[in-house]
Amino acid sequence: STDPLVLVPPVALSATVADCPAAFQTAPDSGQHTGFDVAGQSRGFYLQLSTAAADQFPGPRPLMVAFHGTGESGQKIFSRAKLQSFVDAGFIVVAPDSAGNGTLWPVWDALREAKDEALPNKDLEYFDQLVKCVAAHHPVDARRIYVSGHSAGGIFSNRVLRARASLLAGGIPASGVFD
Repeated sequence: STDPLVLVPPVALSATVADCPAAFQTAPDSGQHTGFDVAGQSRGFYLQLSTAAADQFPGPRPLMVAFHGTGESGQKIFSRAKLQSFVDAGFIVVAPDSAGNGTLWPVWDALREAKDEALPNKDLEYFDQLVKCVAAHHPVDARRIYVSGHSAGGIFSNRVLRARASLLAGGIPASGVFD
């Protein structure tokens, strides 16, 4: 491939619209979305897709999932962290909105007491279903899925990197504790 982002041949992440909540049976376009029902919660996210011609970025694309910090939203971290540069390079970027599920830090369910580690994690369930749903509608390269986050989002990036290591190619946690 002549694509500078491809070191190995891309492989599409296997997903179908059955992986999406009812309101997302059709492909979401770029922009803010609400009503993504998962784990008993209605969630929102900001999605940005490349507007480049398909021949400029053929095949499955890398996916960046960006987690925001305290007091922010997906759209805010997309703008503040200048994630459009990833989109311009051919990435699909999705920035989920927090629902305040954390116990030790309220933004994301990233830090827990040891006795609570085995309990369900609604934010990890959200991540799993959001990645699958995006891949059901847009060509995501299974070998190039990344996470990033700032502050509380950096803490959750570390959590996702640890919990979903077999899925992820890498991550960029900024200002997040490494625990």
